[in-house]
Amino acid sequence: MLEISAEAKEGRAPEDLEKAVHAEIEKLQKEPVSAEELQKVKNRYLAAAYRSISSNFQLMLRYAAAEGRGSWRDADRIDEAVQAVTAADVQRVAQSYFTKENRAVAIWTRKPGAGTEDPELAALPAEARGMVKSAVARLQSMTDPAQVQQMLGRLEQMGGQMPAEMKPALDYIRARAQARLDQLSNPK
Repeated sequence: MLEISAEAKEGRAPEDLEKAVHAEIEKLQKEPVSAEELQKVKNRYLAAAYRSISSNFQLMLRYAAAEGRGSWRDADRIDEAVQAVTAADVQRVAQSYFTKENRAVAIWTRKPGAGTEDPELAALPAEARGMVKSAVARLQSMTDPAQVQQMLGRLEQMGGQMPAEMKPALDYIRARAQARLDQLSNPK
């Protein structure tokens, strides 16, 4: 299974985005990707794979996901297989599997009047957003400035142990905690 997801910018129709994705797929089917573009994708994949071993927790997630797909040993084999992919492989797969008959397209829209997500929150890694939303909701329920101050202290302690890719999430929570502390300390 391959999933392509995209979000239309404000004022753009999801159908236009769908057409653009289909155009890219057709381009992949008709002409091979350049060696430079393929190498950029491989480099990004390797960087993400490397980050996935930056802590014991990340390592556990990496091997758990591989085990869920078959065997934990596949995690390392997949990394090697990705590096062996050629432009011809990409084109062949696009021609074989990315056909109109194999596509399922879903379009989700927000209810009219529903607020859009905070752009800072939307920019965070998907796996961090749930944790951040939960922490911010917990912050908003706090009414004692000492509780918020205690949370800020824990966030400071976590800062040195946090993987680099999760630091923006920690910074987001820290900023919201400081704003909540200011709000509770100086009610208007």
